[in-house]
Amino acid sequence: MVKKPNREQVAQRPKAAASRKLGIWARMGGAALSVAVLVHIVLLVIGAIWVMKIIMPVEKTVDFMPGNGEAGGGERGAQHKIQQKKRAQITPSTNVKRVFANGAVSSYAIPEQGDSFSQMSSLSSLGGGGASGGLGGSGGGKGFGNGLGEGAGGMKAAGATMFGLQMEKVQKLAVVMDVSRSMTSYLPIVAKELDKLATRGQLILYFGCGLKTEPKNRSISDKVYLANGKIFDRFWQNWQGNAPLNIKPEEQKKLTYDPEAEMPLAAIHKQMSNRLDTYFIDFNGINYAQTALLCKEVRDADTIYWFADFQDNVDEEMMKEVLRQVKSRKQKLYLHATMAGKSYGTVRDKVSVPSGGKAIVKDLKKG
Repeated sequence: MVKKPNREQVAQRPKAAASRKLGIWARMGGAALSVAVLVHIVLLVIGAIWVMKIIMPVEKTVDFMPGNGEAGGGERGAQHKIQQKKRAQITPSTNVKRVFANGAVSSYAIPEQGDSFSQMSSLSSLGGGGASGGLGGSGGGKGFGNGLGEGAGGMKAAGATMFGLQMEKVQKLAVVMDVSRSMTSYLPIVAKELDKLATRGQLILYFGCGLKTEPKNRSISDKVYLANGKIFDRFWQNWQGNAPLNIKPEEQKKLTYDPEAEMPLAAIHKQMSNRLDTYFIDFNGINYAQTALLCKEVRDADTIYWFADFQDNVDEEMMKEVLRQVKSRKQKLYLHATMAGKSYGTVRDKVSVPSGGKAIVKDLKKG
């Protein structure tokens, strides 16, 4: 016969079951897990509150461009407001500092405080062009004065003028200057005229203006030197001085520079020594000016301006060679003669004009 449990035993059964369940949860680490979950929940709540209250969204500044057709609206009004904003960002003329570089040569000038520096419509007008902005988009202005400008979809070569001689489609102009003793006094005038151009390039000095074929028994040097230092001093002192023009090559090598002796045309010598982009070819005799016209220093110019009296000798063979090389480089040769010397007409008709250039006779001292 089975004995029935009493009331006390029946009441203790649920407690024993609960105790057994609690023992299993504790053995599984339930208490620690509960604490960890609670801690993470608290941290997440704190973090969310910090983000919402401290990190505020940054409002973006939007250029309002009304297009309702009312006053100040539409495309014209929107562009006007944007231009006003750009003007406000440009440094006022009262705060502009003028900076100078010793010896630097440029055809541009920073405006004085009285100029309308702060009234320019856009930053692009600082390039030196007109009010329309130089290198802008389609149909943009006249660019850099006599230099680059007027281009829709790119820069086109503009014209350049030297002493009234107009040269077309010039991107870079190089000048070859005859500095034989009768011509050197023109040098400052020519250099000043060249420096006015935005298209200015190298100035090459050569003693003479002949175009003769080089003799087989003599090597004619075409080495180009910068017009400064002792080598230029030696060249200038001797060939602007009294060195004989018929001197033999071996005797020419013995010529030196004497710092104690007077420098001929000292002011012009100093000006050229301090001028940028100025070169010379040592004395070769007066008949080999092709060494200057074809030197590598003028190779990247599209226009060559040759200033001389054209009194020296030329021959057919060398004129053909000069024309061939000038045309192969896609250059034009312009002549400026101070007088119609004996070779002027020949060089004009057989070299200058066939290359696409022009020629004038004009003595700058006579006006």
